[in-house]
Amino acid sequence: MKKLSGVISYVITPYNALGNLDVVKMSIIINELIHDGADAIAILGCAGECSSLTNDEKKLAISLAVDCVKSRVPVVVGICESTPQESTVMAEFAQSQGADVLMISPALNYASDDELIEHYRAISESLIIPIMVYNNPAVTGTDISIELLCKLVEQIPSIVMIKESSSSVEKVDHLIKALNGKANVLCGCNFIAVEALLAGADGWCTVSPSLIGNKAKSIYKLVKNGNKIEAIQLFEKYRLLFEFMVNNGLSSVVKAGLNYFGQAVGEPRKPLGKLSDDKKTELIELLNKL
Repeated sequence: MKKLSGVISYVITPYNALGNLDVVKMSIIINELIHDGADAIAILGCAGECSSLTNDEKKLAISLAVDCVKSRVPVVVGICESTPQESTVMAEFAQSQGADVLMISPALNYASDDELIEHYRAISESLIIPIMVYNNPAVTGTDISIELLCKLVEQIPSIVMIKESSSSVEKVDHLIKALNGKANVLCGCNFIAVEALLAGADGWCTVSPSLIGNKAKSIYKLVKNGNKIEAIQLFEKYRLLFEFMVNNGLSSVVKAGLNYFGQAVGEPRKPLGKLSDDKKTELIELLNKL
């Protein structure tokens, strides 16, 4: 099964003046991300407010993204439903529309490793496209151990990628060594991305290209070409922005930035909130310095 590498660019979900998904603006964003070097386009992640959309809106976003991308790069669809049954329905729809990869989060509060394995197994049974396991303890409350991630890869053939979004470079390093090439490891934590890539991560899952353009791809290419010092220097230029994004909410920050740039993408839906005036001023100062 195909494994992703490089810069996997995540798409925010833009809303129009009525608060509905803005299909025109979403197409513009996707095309800009591909122009800036995205190796894959990912929708319905945390930055895309997956949990705030209705099922109909998710299906619209999936169909739109696949149609807009037109096979130029792979399309990754986030599956954030809370039960295996709901997840399977959305995963099967994404597969039917032509999605290339499914990024699946664990449901909240699983009692045991075996139950989490069964969660993924149940979803995978009707799928023929690859799965990326999304470990995001800050959001799900579940930090999947290296041992369990390895078990998932060993026991479920369609799991061939891990998006590791904890903030530990050490965990990324140990995970890469434990998997030994059986699955690709993608860094999902922006402010450790260059360290993770230098440790051997296969790619960087990030919404940052919406604010920094092709610089994310430049960082990745510098690492892969062996230009460690230059990669670190370029990354350090943006580190404060990456930390600000993580600490203040990816969707809230990126939408505030795009609105500042004149994109008019709307504000995050509740329960997420827009940036305070003070935080917005801080963000604008960071962007202007860059």
